[in-house]
Amino acid sequence: VDAYRELGMSWEFTGLTFLEVFHVADREVLRPKDFPVLTGNRDYAHSRNGIYFASQYISPLTFKTEYSVGTGINFLPPAGQEPSLADLTRADIGVILRPLRPLRVENTYLLERLTDRSDGASIFNNHIIRSHWNWQFNREFSLRVIVQYNAVLANQQRTSLETTKNVNADFLHEALITDHELT
Repeated sequence: VDAYRELGMSWEFTGLTFLEVFHVADREVLRPKDFPVLTGNRDYAHSRNGIYFASQYISPLTFKTEYSVGTGINFLPPAGQEPSLADLTRADIGVILRPLRPLRVENTYLLERLTDRSDGASIFNNHIIRSHWNWQFNREFSLRVIVQYNAVLANQQRTSLETTKNVNADFLHEALITDHELT
């Protein structure tokens, strides 16, 4: 049976400023039908400790960050090896800018890193950098652009993941057409 618990303490300050420290603990049971290399159900207990901070002290600027360290599961070990616990680092940094009333720009950096618990060798690093722009020209017309870079840097001796790097973009414009414009 999988289990999850989170303990935390948070503080709220002026200027929509928040600080939280937290502990997250998980238990997951992996089964041979999902991981054929396992001979029976296997229980994995893992946890993270972290800190979260967010502030909108200056109204057109919002800043948020979260950082945590602990353990996680390497779900994609090399062929023939069982999933194993690994050291985990996660980071999330975000900045939202509203330089003009109709423009919102959200920039985010995400990191997830697994390293071997016995020798500290890298299993993988996943870096995501995203920029999301939204222009609301008027009630009827908006434009959205999302550009994202994703890099998975994998150690082939520790994971079956492949190293990949890619950039993608998503463009969307919306125009609201009212009933009287259709007649």
